[in-house]
Amino acid sequence: VVGGVNMDIGGWPGEVPVMQDSNPGVVRMSLGGVGRNIAHNMALLGMDVRMVTVFGDDINAQKIAASCGELGIDISQSPIIPEGRTSTYLFITDEKGDMEIYKHMTPQMLSQRLTLLNASQAVVLDTNIPAESIQYLADHCTAPLFADPVSTAKAVKLKPVLGKLHTLKPNRIEAELLSGVKITDDASLRRAAAVR
Repeated sequence: VVGGVNMDIGGWPGEVPVMQDSNPGVVRMSLGGVGRNIAHNMALLGMDVRMVTVFGDDINAQKIAASCGELGIDISQSPIIPEGRTSTYLFITDEKGDMEIYKHMTPQMLSQRLTLLNASQAVVLDTNIPAESIQYLADHCTAPLFADPVSTAKAVKLKPVLGKLHTLKPNRIEAELLSGVKITDDASLRRAAAVR
């Protein structure tokens, strides 16, 4: 799996939030990231899973790495970026987070792991990684590529490589964006699925 790992931070105010004021509520943290979630589920199915991502030099990376170790997910090809911060995803009423670390998942970084990727039965990627890295995988990876668009904002990174993907797992709005087809019935769904 080539993609993102996050520390997800969710906040739920106890009442309707008051702007510019303290709003009591509940905060929960959990391990996340589309790539990590996919790797987690593959490991639960008993598959041999290797994850290529980047970690910050922080406690969140340690927590995620420990969980991967417990699940048997091999992260040995996932570097720690000195002074980097592991990606976080904050949700309250809008989506704000710090995912800057993924700029380090460059084509050069992936080229150093191409032997591992090409020896895989399948490579799953998510669109948290840079567009040029997705293009690199599409051009150089010989294993079948499976892609999760993550969101409409990030799905556009897949447009140039749609014809090179083995499998794409979009939701309806991601499929509409990538295909340019408004999905209203079975016929329009088939038209959207046929777009490459």
